Amino acid sequence: MRALFPVLSVLTACAVTPAPPLTSLPGPAQSIFVDLVGRGDDGAPLRLHALADGPEDGDVVILLHGFPDFAWSWREVLPPLATDHRVYALDLRGYGLSAAPERGYDLFTVAADVEAFVDAVAPGRAVHLVGHDWGAAVGWITAAASPGRWRTFTAMDMPHGKAWMEVYNRSADQQRRSSYIGRLIGPDGRAWLGDLPVDARAAVYRVNLMRPAGFTDADAEHYHRAFGSRERMRAPIAYFEELVRKRGSMARSMTSAPPVGVPTLVLWGELDKYLRPEMAALSCEHVAAACEAEVWADLGHWLHWDAPDRVVARWRAFVATVQPGGPLAARAPCAGPLAPPLPVLHPPVLHRVQREHRAAEVGAQPHVEVRHARCLDVHRHAVVGEEVGAEREE
Repeated sequence: MRALFPVLSVLTACAVTPAPPLTSLPGPAQSIFVDLVGRGDDGAPLRLHALADGPEDGDVVILLHGFPDFAWSWREVLPPLATDHRVYALDLRGYGLSAAPERGYDLFTVAADVEAFVDAVAPGRAVHLVGHDWGAAVGWITAAASPGRWRTFTAMDMPHGKAWMEVYNRSADQQRRSSYIGRLIGPDGRAWLGDLPVDARAAVYRVNLMRPAGFTDADAEHYHRAFGSRERMRAPIAYFEELVRKRGSMARSMTSAPPVGVPTLVLWGELDKYLRPEMAALSCEHVAAACEAEVWADLGHWLHWDAPDRVVARWRAFVATVQPGGPLAARAPCAGPLAPPLPVLHPPVLHRVQREHRAAEVGAQPHVEVRHARCLDVHRHAVVGEEVGAEREE
């Protein structure tokens, strides 16, 4: 628990009056609200909020945040993407300015929310999907279930469900990293984060950042309004409650799910305190299309806060390689078809891992080493295609 929220051990007694509610967000992006018919409690509409920017005729990008986060998460990623894309940073159900119904916080329901939102704002169009943390968990679900909807999928610091189970089941360290969940879903879970004063709330985020400017005092005020009461923590914590309550059915669903048939980019911070970085490469083993996994040694969990320009540049480079005519698009025989979902469980995948290594000597410059970029068979090790951009490994 200490690894996740180390500052909270001395702050949990600092209960304060609930913060004023979040009502709006600044910046050039427009706030839009979409009512999804029949997706709320008892068949009522579900109102979702998103920040939207960019040319209406641009390729569409959907950005999904994690926990405890909301659409403002993408404040430094949305503007550069919106120069030539139509971008929507969505508040998932129960977060930010979206409605918070009593039910519906399992990953499959939230993934269906995202699909319904896309049907409303970009009907009939293939879309790029980007998710961080829980947003990426939702992304893995819809990318496997509905590959024809998505041109690409990018997951940041959240593994494919099978990669998660493999590492969690064998790693005491990962179990320790995840131990905070027990307190979140316990009787004082809402108070634990909901009662924090604004400076303590800011510390929860800043303790995990490598770049202090990634979370300003103004950002802290927005997050305090979004999460500064026990009631406002109800829905975010419900995601964890549903995950634990339905863990058996979730595990069965993950085991029987088809491989992801969408070109996929997995980005990770090696300094992530929550999730072990080997999950990035393992996730590509469950993708039937082009898949690249890249771990950055100098970053933690909040990649898009610490290095937004690097995230955008890496995303653009990946999209360029998998679009028609790109080098990875030409490797389709290795990657396999994109749709419909493939019936096999472990097809060949295109697997790339790129790590930035800190130089061992003090003062030396870090370098980039491409460890492998290749097609792998179902046993992971036998090379069945040529290397791309790296020396062949023995």
